[in-house]
Amino acid sequence: GFFFSKQASYVKLFERFTVGTDFNINFDIRPREPDGLLFSVHGKNAYMILELIDNSLVFTVKSDSKNLVTTNYTLPDNGSYCDGKWRNVQAVKSKFVITISVDYISTHPGVGSDGSTLTKTNRPLFLGGHIAFNKAPGLKTKKTFKGCIRNVQVNKKAVRITPKMIHGDIWQGACPLN
Repeated sequence: GFFFSKQASYVKLFERFTVGTDFNINFDIRPREPDGLLFSVHGKNAYMILELIDNSLVFTVKSDSKNLVTTNYTLPDNGSYCDGKWRNVQAVKSKFVITISVDYISTHPGVGSDGSTLTKTNRPLFLGGHIAFNKAPGLKTKKTFKGCIRNVQVNKKAVRITPKMIHGDIWQGACPLN
């Protein structure tokens, strides 16, 4: 896994990434703070963002048709993502429907309109942070994710994170609890 500890750290998973009509990202997280950017990708008028906001996962997709769809996942019984446990997170976009699952339990879907099936992105897919928080539309947090991420899969394919994809202070192979 990878340990994100400092602001201005991120992994650039892909240099240019197109979301298109269908997208699936799956990974395990063990956060240390209740706010932080998990992943994002932008285009000229479109974006897709998964962030941890005040201990709730928020998944937002804006398509070229200006259609904004969002859904969120809060743990049952006001549970905290920062409890030291690993959790599997999956964010899925299927045409104009988006869902988040945590430990294989799905939230209510966010549903857009028929005209919002295509999300035209062509910029980098960032994991754990962003190169320019202030220039990226749609971000609710301006914080880098703090904690650990492992087992990243994009569109059901494992992504091997290499040193040249890592920017800032990210440790590989270690995940301290505090």
